[in-house]
Amino acid sequence: MRRLIVGSAIGDADGLAGVAEQVVGEIELLLEGPVVLGRIETDAEDDCIALLELLDSITESVAFNRSARGVGLRIPPQHDRLASILIQVDRLVVLILHGKARCRVSHIEHWHENALLYGIEYTFGATDATAIHQLHGRRNTTMMKIALNTQPEPTLALTLMKQCGIEYAVSHRSLEPIDGAPDDEQPWTLKALTQHKQAYDAVGLELAVVEGRPAMDKIKLALPGRDEQIDVVCQMLTNMGKVGIPVWCSMWMPILGVMRTSRELPTRAGARVSGFDVSQVEEGLTEHGVVSEEEQWENLQYFLEHTVPVAEEAGVKMAMHPDDPPLSPIRGVARIMSSIDNYQRMLDMVPSPMNGIGLCQGNFGLMTDDLPAAIRHFGGQGKIHFVHLRDVRGTPADFQEAFHDDGQHDLADCLRAYRDVGYDGVCRPDHYPKMGDDDYEDKLGLAKLFAVGYIRGLQQAVYSEPGYSTT
Repeated sequence: MRRLIVGSAIGDADGLAGVAEQVVGEIELLLEGPVVLGRIETDAEDDCIALLELLDSITESVAFNRSARGVGLRIPPQHDRLASILIQVDRLVVLILHGKARCRVSHIEHWHENALLYGIEYTFGATDATAIHQLHGRRNTTMMKIALNTQPEPTLALTLMKQCGIEYAVSHRSLEPIDGAPDDEQPWTLKALTQHKQAYDAVGLELAVVEGRPAMDKIKLALPGRDEQIDVVCQMLTNMGKVGIPVWCSMWMPILGVMRTSRELPTRAGARVSGFDVSQVEEGLTEHGVVSEEEQWENLQYFLEHTVPVAEEAGVKMAMHPDDPPLSPIRGVARIMSSIDNYQRMLDMVPSPMNGIGLCQGNFGLMTDDLPAAIRHFGGQGKIHFVHLRDVRGTPADFQEAFHDDGQHDLADCLRAYRDVGYDGVCRPDHYPKMGDDDYEDKLGLAKLFAVGYIRGLQQAVYSEPGYSTT
């Protein structure tokens, strides 16, 4: 017998009615029409195909993918080896597994959102699945957005960026406390963030990500005063949610921060880039002595347990930036955001749709020999919240930055990975070479414009490959 059951992802299939009360309003807004949720049981293949065609009729944005982990869904480990088909109708997701009978899927996500919609049991064979897959041959995707770190000022450089198609901005404005300023004028307050966002609105850019960070030194080292610093982070997240800034790029690098040993390394045609060589780093411990990995994990867990629930309530995604360089320890200080396994540990430590990754390709590319696989690994969990799109040459202990078309990674393959996992968030070109000669000041941002043009060209090529179209 072949049977399809569409039911609730929370509890058993009979629990759908309770789930419907929570999510039906959201689904109706999403699909712009009334929605009736119910349980379907059928032993007829034709009925199952009819269900797919019904979903197709809701919108033209239907997609299939063979890899559940490659499309933003996290499947329970016991089902990893089952073949699967994803049906994406706009952002409404239905997953069908086929293989062993009665293999229940307990966690299906509303596309890139938080609502759990359906659990599905499917006992069709592979040939039937192939036939269903062939019902629709083209996958509709949304391109990753390109944003730039820029000030909200009406300059010629900004005009050129917008003429190249830039519509989104990333803010690096400092969120450190202002000495002597009243509480309501600190940079993380609702008033300050509202004014900051309005300044970007005024120059025609949408503020998509905040990369500035409040003081967190006491948090990272568990020093007296860390709860007060955590409270500031929570205020910032709450106010970002009220203002409508969706992503905060956090960072966990105690004491030493981002490290470079040179910013004048020659590269193509005399352009200059930054780099790192651990042999040139000052020897000996810092004034804080040895800071162990165990201490760092304890401090990070404390921080996440206090801030992630606030981020959930505010609807703000936290995107953890990696250690730069991803090398640990340095001068006795453990740097725990420096490997693929450690990132997974962080995500599993405080599971939440808001607890995610700022995937800086320059650093992640030094953690692994297969950067596209890392993108698919984390993107398949829906955990990539922000991307730094850049490249390097070398190893974690000795590397230098590179032009976007001159690094050691295949950026086209990386873009294919983002496309395939459905990442439609923001990427920011980063760490540009210094172009020109010693006397040239790149006030117009030519290095940025080169990066944007190169990335846009790759996007157009990758997202228009056979079987794909864009919205």
